[in-house]
Amino acid sequence: MSQFSRSAALLLCLLGCNVWKAVTKTLREQRAQEVTLKVHVSDSSTHQPLGKAFIEIFTNQTSFASGYSEADGVAFITFSYTLGVQLLIAATKSGYVPNSSPWLATKLPLFSCVSLLLHPERSATLMVYEDIVQIVSGFQGTLIQPRVQFQRRSLNLPKNSTYRNLIAFLTVAVTPWEVGNFPYLQGIDVNRTGNSSRFELTPVTAVSVHLLNSDGTEIQVNGPICVTIPLPTKSSLKHNDPLPAWKFDKKIGAWLKSGLGLVQREGDYLTWTYFAPQLGYWVAAMSPQSPGNMGLVGGSDASVYHTAFLLAILGGMTVILLVLLCLLIYYCSVVGKCSML
Repeated sequence: MSQFSRSAALLLCLLGCNVWKAVTKTLREQRAQEVTLKVHVSDSSTHQPLGKAFIEIFTNQTSFASGYSEADGVAFITFSYTLGVQLLIAATKSGYVPNSSPWLATKLPLFSCVSLLLHPERSATLMVYEDIVQIVSGFQGTLIQPRVQFQRRSLNLPKNSTYRNLIAFLTVAVTPWEVGNFPYLQGIDVNRTGNSSRFELTPVTAVSVHLLNSDGTEIQVNGPICVTIPLPTKSSLKHNDPLPAWKFDKKIGAWLKSGLGLVQREGDYLTWTYFAPQLGYWVAAMSPQSPGNMGLVGGSDASVYHTAFLLAILGGMTVILLVLLCLLIYYCSVVGKCSML
């Protein structure tokens, strides 16, 4: 065999080895591997550990692993994980605003710990009138207070329960630190064709409003529920500006777009007013101008892009190997004919 044939064969073997290494590495990265994650939950005010907090792990708006924290506020959650997929770690506990944090690994960690702070729900003043029900944050004074109002007939009291058994909570977040005590602000907007876009929200204010029975069960209220929240004094918003409302869905761990609120002026203050269909967790946040080009890409999307990129590289290397193989076959056939002559 000539020098060219030996060189071509050697190059072919080297490229084949590289292709095999790339294939095995891709398969190894795409294979789910077992991971144990330590989650520490504590009170945001006292920084004391919180036991019996419910921990959930989400991927692509689906909960696939869960557990409860011990008395020291720690929970160890074991699950199967595919590298490069973004997860959402969420913690909930009665009497606290739920919180969550994203988690992503590109290499299998030897150890990983996530700390979540839960903010206590703030008790509110409940006023039941002949026609309406009001929930007001703190005592009513001269300043504008956050308030929630709905028709009394919209209140569905359980059997053997009276208004005396009701407890109201109204927690409002305005500063970035306060908003940080609410769940991770990943918004989901579903268009008319059914396609959804995921992106980070830019919050203006967030609110948690609940009405509980004496046994701690949630009281259902059939809207409309008028929610009015004072805005920061240095806000760039103006009177009559529309401001989208987003509702937190515990089942998927994300915020869903739920209509528009309106910025209104009350004396020297600006407020955000929104008619909510039910009580719960709400955030007023700006809509991104280009949802598909902003924010974090979902974990499943990142995995798809990563796989497509690797497949493109493997495809290119395969084409090069085929070209070299054809050249080698052609050269060998030419050399054979020349030897016969």
